[in-house]
Amino acid sequence: MSVFKRILNGYRSILGGISRFILLLGFCTLTGFLVSYPAWKLAETKPRLFTAVFLTAAAAVILFFLFRHFLLSWRTNPRLFILKTAGILTLLAGFTLFVWQTYSRRPVLACVLLVVSVIAYGIIRFGLSGIKSDTEAEAFPEEKSV
Repeated sequence: MSVFKRILNGYRSILGGISRFILLLGFCTLTGFLVSYPAWKLAETKPRLFTAVFLTAAAAVILFFLFRHFLLSWRTNPRLFILKTAGILTLLAGFTLFVWQTYSRRPVLACVLLVVSVIAYGIIRFGLSGIKSDTEAEAFPEEKSV
């Protein structure tokens, strides 16, 4: 009788695994349909609303991950966080002014602003923060005291 029970338990485990797989496959298919069909219908009927909704959702997800990263960076080293943020904002402002001046037909001023923003980024990022660039770290390795 124990052999018969082992055979039944073996078939039960095989059929249980197959049935779980089929249920999971059905659940994923149903979930995908419930998400993609309304999105497709919205894109077909109101493309501007679809674009606005999904760009807003994508921006929200990106902002969530950036905020989480910034919060962790702030907790680790607030001074370095402020300097990194100032560097990023300097590059963004410089690039924005570059594009704006280029469209205003002032290419020389645009190039000067771009160069100034890159120099300011270098000062903020490497001059004030004390972070060594890769080439500086290779050229001037720190000496170990004996």
